Amino acid sequence: MKKSTLAFSIGGLCLAAAAIYVINSASDHDKTESNTAVAVDTKLGVTLEAGAVVRAGIETRTLEAGSYDAGTRTIATALPIQELTDAAGSIATAKAQSQKAAAVLEASRREYQRVQALHADDHNVSDKALQAAEAVWRGDEANARAASVALDATLGGTRRKWGDVLTTALVENGPLFRRLIDGKEVLLRVAVPSNVGLIAGPTTLKVSNDSQHWVSAKLLSASPQTDPHVQGSAYYYTVAADGIVPGMTLSADLPTGIAQTGALLPDTAVVWWQGKPWFYQSTADGRFERRELVGAKQVNQGWFSAIPNAPTVVRGAQALLSEEMRKQIKLSGDDE
Repeated sequence: MKKSTLAFSIGGLCLAAAAIYVINSASDHDKTESNTAVAVDTKLGVTLEAGAVVRAGIETRTLEAGSYDAGTRTIATALPIQELTDAAGSIATAKAQSQKAAAVLEASRREYQRVQALHADDHNVSDKALQAAEAVWRGDEANARAASVALDATLGGTRRKWGDVLTTALVENGPLFRRLIDGKEVLLRVAVPSNVGLIAGPTTLKVSNDSQHWVSAKLLSASPQTDPHVQGSAYYYTVAADGIVPGMTLSADLPTGIAQTGALLPDTAVVWWQGKPWFYQSTADGRFERRELVGAKQVNQGWFSAIPNAPTVVRGAQALLSEEMRKQIKLSGDDE
């Protein structure tokens, strides 16, 4: 009986010890998990000491909210000049033929009038001579009429393709046409999407071939033909031939006249990560949170978007992103 009681007591002590070991192990495991969780910063961003902020050249500014016509980004095609010169050649040829026919007609008309006067003056010329002069005159009249119709057809076709302003420039061989064929300016056709309600093309707009360097283009006229890649209307613009050559497809910022509320972020405030634009804002001393730039519109001076009203990093954003990535890599290495 005593041996049985002793064995039971020893067994109980062993179970208790085992239970204490399991509890302690679980407690140690929980502490380890807790410590690991605390080390992970769940927010996107980075915290820097004051000295590091100064050394990195971090500059923040509360961006002033306002209204801005962010416009619509569309395409502008730099048109080849050859079609214009061909049209100018066709017009010049038709015009010369019409003028020549008109001159011949005037000469034959005067000859007929002279012969007619002689015939009326006691038949100083025969009826046959009068009839011959009239036949020549009538023939020249028909030729002049045909040449005039051909000229009108050429001009009409040119107007239907290029519009009145360009057609007039071709007919007159004016300064506009000379600047284009001399390569001083480039002719653009700017497409206006059908969902943009414009009554007329803006007097000026900005275009770029790399979305970084923007230049001003001047309105010339409405285009009778639309861009084949965009459903909607189109306008002709001219731009200085400074790095822009015929055949290029450019980006164009088309003002719509509809103001949007937001803030303008300079290009230096925006960084790219995983194919998306981001920016940093200061939320506490030394703390900079990274936020995605959602629904932003790229404009000439930077990016326009509605953002939280907080100090925004306008210089040194790339340094913050590099430091944030460095700390994430270091943290990941420590976990391993």
